Formats: sequence, structure tokens, C-alpha cells
Amino acid sequence: MNSMRAQQNVVVMMAMILWLIPFAQQTVAAESEGGQQSSCVQPRTTANASEDTFAKTNPLPASSDVLQAGKGLYLHDAKPMACALCHGKRGEGKGPVSGGMMPPARDFTCGAMMREISDGQLFWITKHGSSGTGMMAFPDLSDEEVWQLVHYMRSLAK
Repeated sequence: MNSMRAQQNVVVMMAMILWLIPFAQQTVAAESEGGQQSSCVQPRTTANASEDTFAKTNPLPASSDVLQAGKGLYLHDAKPMACALCHGKRGEGKGPVSGGMMPPARDFTCGAMMREISDGQLFWITKHGSSGTGMMAFPDLSDEEVWQLVHYMRSLAK
């Protein structure tokens, strides 16, 4: 009887350990992200925009009106869904629907990463989406709205 009880205890302990492993991995990953700025860069192998689009710079001024318009789109007005749902209200890539995304949603607060991506590439990804990621296309946004979003996304970088 005692050996059966001991076996049950071992099975329960093993199940608990297996259940806790993902939480431990998330904790370690979160702690390692808090280190150097360059650790936040998220490599992607998605397609680039055409040379013409890739080389474009944002034609809108980074005025408070443009940033406010971009913020409104980012937080709630963009259709089919607000950017913040995946990228988080502060742009850290941890929005309420981003759990389980592989690769994870982009962290716009990562200055090192944001400096690597051209305005034209951000514009193109927003308009057309990013194959192989959870990033959907936003073809119904006007060009002006997308450029407003580009300015706002850049304002989140540290």
C-alpha cells in the first residue's frame, strides 16, 4: 500500500514539474530581456518592400497633431483591429491577444531594432502584413494614416 502511495506521489510531483517548466522559461526570458538594449532586437526573415518603398522617408512632420492621430489609430481606431491589441499599449509587444504568437509581436520600444527598420519598410509591413508572423495587413488605412502610425511607432522607441 505504501509503495502505491509513493508511486502516486512521484507521478503527481512529475506532473507539477512538467506544468511549471513553461513558467520558469518565461521568467528566465523576461529577466534576460531586461539586460542590454541590443537584446531586444527581434530578427525576422520577412520580405522587404520594393527598393522604392524601402527607401522612402516619412513625408509627414513629426508634429504633435500627427503623433496624436497615430496614437489614436494605434490604441483603438485602426481597422480591422487596433495595433495595441498585439503590440501592447506601450508598444512592448505584449498586447492582450499576443500570447502564443510565434514569432512574438514586435517590441516598438526597442530603439536598436527601430533604428534598423526604414520608414518605408514599416509603412510596407503595416499596409501588407508580414508573412510567417501574426502581423496582418491593414490595406484599408490611407497612406496618411499609415505614415501617422509610423511616426507614433517610432515615438515608442527608447
